[in-house]
Amino acid sequence: MNYLKNMFVSIVAFNTLSSAQAFDLVNGTTQEFGMKFTDVQKVALPIVTKTIKANDSSDTGMSLAFTNIAGTSNWFRLYDNLHIYGVDVSQGTLLGNWPLTPSNTCVSDDIDCSEPWWLGRWGDQEFMEPEITQRIINYDQNIAGLYKFQLSYGEQEIAGEVGCLEAHPLRYGDVDGDGRNELVLFLKDTLVFFSPDIGKVTFVTLYNYSDYVPWQTLQNDTSMHLGSPNNETPQYASKAAYQQDNNGIDALRSYGKLYIQDFDGDKVADIVVWRKLYRSKLQGDTTPGFDKVRDTLLFYKKINGTYELQSDTATETIQSWLSTAKLTWSKGFPELSECAGEEGKPIPEMHDPLLNDPDVLQ
Repeated sequence: MNYLKNMFVSIVAFNTLSSAQAFDLVNGTTQEFGMKFTDVQKVALPIVTKTIKANDSSDTGMSLAFTNIAGTSNWFRLYDNLHIYGVDVSQGTLLGNWPLTPSNTCVSDDIDCSEPWWLGRWGDQEFMEPEITQRIINYDQNIAGLYKFQLSYGEQEIAGEVGCLEAHPLRYGDVDGDGRNELVLFLKDTLVFFSPDIGKVTFVTLYNYSDYVPWQTLQNDTSMHLGSPNNETPQYASKAAYQQDNNGIDALRSYGKLYIQDFDGDKVADIVVWRKLYRSKLQGDTTPGFDKVRDTLLFYKKINGTYELQSDTATETIQSWLSTAKLTWSKGFPELSECAGEEGKPIPEMHDPLLNDPDVLQ
């Protein structure tokens, strides 16, 4: 086994994603049918599979991605049942089997199981705008898993990925400078930090919600006619509402950016989340695009290994921190696109002039 250990820790391919927050992420390998494995992977992955099966008789589903933490014999694999498995291949031992979601909070006598489930989608520290939560519940939008809810209308999907970040759903890096690597996951449009050291999700945010399509695109669909638009008709409609109810309600877009550094001076890195919510303008508006509904600033402190929302921190205080550190919208994470032809450029959807928001152009 010593030969295996030396082999695993000496050959590591780095593919890094740099951010304005001064941390690098090493991309894991996305598993695909018919893919060619490296010599290291050919040795390690059978040990990973054998160890997992020996310790878990349940159906793990399909392997989506895997990674080896540099300098160690520890391998981690992400499955489509939203579980992470860790294996020390030098010892053939299971490091852990961790679900990424909390247990279902619904009980049989609940009148409405949607609300408690959404409030604790990845734990009670996650924040989503109430308008988005309500849309998701009303129109059965599937943002909880790894697969997108496909529609045939327009160029966007209901939860269309931005920046092609989901192409590498599993990555790792020391995101907060504490000397320990976290697993970083892009699950659909949700960003997840997971600590193998404590076996917990430490932070989650929905960084993209894009449920919009030009009204004209829907009107041109002959299967369900919406009628002629008027001045009160939205310029962009919700694809989810149209697909489910033939409803042309106004579209919503929301984006979130992270800023990771010691904001409050206690020598421990904090997380600030800057969220923006937009609603479609009406046909009668001479300016095309969207109106900003609100900005939301959230402050998270690391407590016992996980980031906890500090709801008593004033918005003005967080604004002052960002201003002092000269952290604009464009400097937040995620920042750069990984899509073909856009590599290294700001993610277009998060800096769209149609948002009519000066912040996103800075």
